Amino acid sequence: GGLGGQGKRMEPPGTPRSISWSEERRREAPESTAVYGFVFWVLVSLGYVGYLVWSCISEETLERVGITYYPSKYWALAVPAWGFTVFLASSVLYVFANLMVTAPLDARCTVMDSHSRRPRACTGAQIPEIGDLDLTEVNRCMLGVSTANGENGT
Repeated sequence: GGLGGQGKRMEPPGTPRSISWSEERRREAPESTAVYGFVFWVLVSLGYVGYLVWSCISEETLERVGITYYPSKYWALAVPAWGFTVFLASSVLYVFANLMVTAPLDARCTVMDSHSRRPRACTGAQIPEIGDLDLTEVNRCMLGVSTANGENGT
């Protein structure tokens, strides 16, 4: 009996349904992600405060408190300076890498490609379709240059 002939018992509405462990884990995932994010934020904040304390307090004060094993103060300025230098260098290298793979301005692929759409001629007072204008047509209208052989359209 029952629907589908599989012998499953129909539960009345409102009865709590038992769920599998994996489904329960999936339901808890957003909350656990938020907890991991918060824990990471707290650890980074504590690390930053520790960095500021280590870099700003004198070595004598640290030794008086009982902290005797710490890196040289040189690294308090060296690590941020190197990080900033790497950031600037990578930004410049990223721009140069993109310029190297970009086609030259006079290449045909910068004007037309396989996805270009030529607008159809419209009749009367119709609004023309959206399409890509031919560069020679744009040059003729805007600059008065009509053809590639040097004839002037004015």
